[in-house]
Amino acid sequence: MNKSKKILLFGNERIATSVETKAPIFRYLMQNYNVVGLVVSEKKNMDSLEVVKLAKENNIEVYNFTKLKDSIEDIRKLEADIAVLIAYGKIIPQSIIDIFPMGILNIHPSLLPMHRGPTPLESVILGNETKTGVSLMHLSSGMDSGPVYAQKTINLNQKETKQELANILDELGYSIFKEDFEDILSGKITPVEQKDELATYDQLINKTNSNIDWNESSLQIINKIRAYEGWPGTKTILGKLNVNIVSADISNYKGNPGEFLIENGRLYIYTLDSSLEIKTIQPEGRKIMTARDFLLGYSNKIN
Repeated sequence: MNKSKKILLFGNERIATSVETKAPIFRYLMQNYNVVGLVVSEKKNMDSLEVVKLAKENNIEVYNFTKLKDSIEDIRKLEADIAVLIAYGKIIPQSIIDIFPMGILNIHPSLLPMHRGPTPLESVILGNETKTGVSLMHLSSGMDSGPVYAQKTINLNQKETKQELANILDELGYSIFKEDFEDILSGKITPVEQKDELATYDQLINKTNSNIDWNESSLQIINKIRAYEGWPGTKTILGKLNVNIVSADISNYKGNPGEFLIENGRLYIYTLDSSLEIKTIQPEGRKIMTARDFLLGYSNKIN
């Protein structure tokens, strides 16, 4: 490996909101290259990020610039040959990209040009898609529009939660990065321009997306439960109680959408076409619990 190459990392390596990561690429870079710093965009709870903890444990400086375009000289002084970006969360100005002789390499968790934008994991789950992957891209100032060095594809079982999919794509991203990064540095791999006419763009997710519409199909709601795991969650009202539905299975019971059935210690909520059996649930302000424990403690508040 080339310890003479200086590398700056941008991002927290959490490839979706609220997921955790083992930061495999940051670990690999620290072990094999000269990492000159870590740049994160978070202001609050920065010290809780896995990459920040790793950086501090390894005496790597952590930077948190208010505005990147006002920090050109600070970044230039690091004299990095190339930057690697994973889940930075903000657009990188061209003036920053131009600092690095070899540009910025971005690991994007989708099969570009599909799923450009901030929520590729959630969007793949919501769409009940059967495959996704990871792309190594030469960063440009456009939205995930730079030329692609390499891609890897995986098939999905359409049951993965957001965290489970993040774990899979973390490993896939590490695999493709380890295989190709040295060849990218040496110029052996030339990136290929994306076909912009095939591009799709994912939208931001906000708190309003968490409200369950029981007039949707069971499959649509299950997909939202998987996609919105952690944040923003999937929320509804049972009786007078605000709850977050954490996990559920599709059931064959049918009834009026939004109404619920308690049978043999199990909780079912009717959807447009069938029902969901609630497996785990979280009353507002409380910990996640099984549906059985929820009924033992709260059945008098929802009937």
